Amino acid sequence: MDNKKIVISLGGSLLSDDFTYQHIAEYVTVFEKLYDEGYSLTVTVGGGRSARKYIDILSQKQMKEKKEKHIKCDMIAVSVTHSNALLLKYMTDDKKTYPKIPKSNFAIKTAIKTQQKTNNIIYCGGTKPFQSTDGVASFCALNSGAELIINATNIDGVYDKNPKEDSNAKKIDKLSYEEFRKIIAPNPQSPGKYALFDLKAIPLLENQKIKLVILDGRDPQNILKAVKGNKSGSLIS
Repeated sequence: MDNKKIVISLGGSLLSDDFTYQHIAEYVTVFEKLYDEGYSLTVTVGGGRSARKYIDILSQKQMKEKKEKHIKCDMIAVSVTHSNALLLKYMTDDKKTYPKIPKSNFAIKTAIKTQQKTNNIIYCGGTKPFQSTDGVASFCALNSGAELIINATNIDGVYDKNPKEDSNAKKIDKLSYEEFRKIIAPNPQSPGKYALFDLKAIPLLENQKIKLVILDGRDPQNILKAVKGNKSGSLIS
């Protein structure tokens, strides 16, 4: 691909479901390979099962306002994403990474400006309440000029129905953002439950004509294949 700026949204479940050195090192190997090939890479990582456990416990506490509970649950999940991002960074060659984990949108913009000179890998997690790491990935793409976001998750693409509930669900290889919006609109959009993708991020990608690939990231090599243009998962554009 001509534009070698890529954003990868790495589902936290991909780390937490097999939380071992060997498994996480497989992702790092893919990211370093892309770096070595000249790709400008930003990786956002979610909180996964660990974040959901924190959220489940905190959500049982009685709070006066629903909004307060949402903010606090989001922020505790954000802190877990920062730990995941830091783990990936520390397992990557220091010479290839941005020196910090950006923890705000302003810090991400600063990191991207540095990346334009050094091409280092930026690892980041969440930044604020009411936004998933998919939303952060969209923000990164918008500010870096990336034309592609790879959303690596624990399913192999977009289906017309929930495949866990309907055995007749069919995988869709290509669809428009409008079609994608209709499919995910019924999904929960709350702390730890931004199912499949963050609904609020879709207009950003649609307006800027940024392509989104949703694929099975349980095999890190699928990420590499998608960057190389090999058909994998579902393409939304």
